[in-house]
Amino acid sequence: MIQYLLWAPDRAAFLDAMAVYLNPVTGTPLATVEGGELIPSDCVRIDEIGPIYTATDGEEEPHVIAGWHVNLVAIGALANLLVAGRPAEGDVFARTRILDLLSNMEWVPISEIGVPQGWEGPSGVRIFDPAVVATPARVWA
Repeated sequence: MIQYLLWAPDRAAFLDAMAVYLNPVTGTPLATVEGGELIPSDCVRIDEIGPIYTATDGEEEPHVIAGWHVNLVAIGALANLLVAGRPAEGDVFARTRILDLLSNMEWVPISEIGVPQGWEGPSGVRIFDPAVVATPARVWA
């Protein structure tokens, strides 16, 4: 199981990106929408979190962290393809071929202050290594 954290400006941008990003195992989009329901491709698991609210110490109101937050997991043949020929050490981008497999998109490093290290695609969708997020909203069991 290989996990990535995704962020999009909104759910529509996330859904649009999932329709464009192809699963190299199947040649189909990473996810489609049928009847309003998100249907992940084979070997893909998606946990749409949506907006995230900050925790508080009881003295201030929680506030929303803007955007659409998503946990995405590759399993089985896709996970095997992602790690083929990669080192076992380093961050998720060093250990996997995710950016190579999404090479039809131009990914640039995120340099925004206060945002974890990661990459941003032309659609505005960002991808992060779960290890750089101090307090994830949810984790896979």
